[in-house]
Amino acid sequence: MMTLSLQQAVRNAIESELEAARFYDYLVTCTEDERVQNFFIKMAESERQHAESIQRIEKRLEIQTLSEQPKGQIQLVEASPLWEYADDIRYPDALLLALEAEQHAQLFYSAMADQLQGEVKTFFEQLSEQENQHAIHLQRLIEQKETST
Repeated sequence: MMTLSLQQAVRNAIESELEAARFYDYLVTCTEDERVQNFFIKMAESERQHAESIQRIEKRLEIQTLSEQPKGQIQLVEASPLWEYADDIRYPDALLLALEAEQHAQLFYSAMADQLQGEVKTFFEQLSEQENQHAIHLQRLIEQKETST
C-alpha cells in the first residue's frame, strides 16, 4: 500500500485542480475563437470551484494542517502533457481536450483509491466519481455537436 496521509492527499488534489484551472486559462490564449475561449474560461472556473469543494471536504474532515507542497507530478493529472504546444484550437478540439483531461483525472484518482485505505481511499473515490461526471457531461456535448453537424 502507498503511504499517503490524508493531509497530503488533500494537498495533492487541491493542487491538481488548480493546475487544471491554469491549463484551461492557458488554452484561452491558444485560440482566437471566442466560443472556444468562453468554453475554456468556464472550464477553468469549474476547476477552481472543484478545488474549493475539496477545501470544503478538508474542513468537513477537520484536517488541521495541510502539507505545504504537493507530491509527485501533480501538474499532469488533469492536463495533457502536450498542452503547451496547442495552437488555434477549434471548438470540437476544445471539447476533446477537456474530455481527455477529465478522463485522465478520473483514472488517476481511481488508481490512487485502489492503492489506499480508509478515509483517504474514500476521498479519492469521491474525486474519481466527480471527474467521471465531468467527463460524462463533456461526452454529451461532443455527441450533441456531432449530431448537429
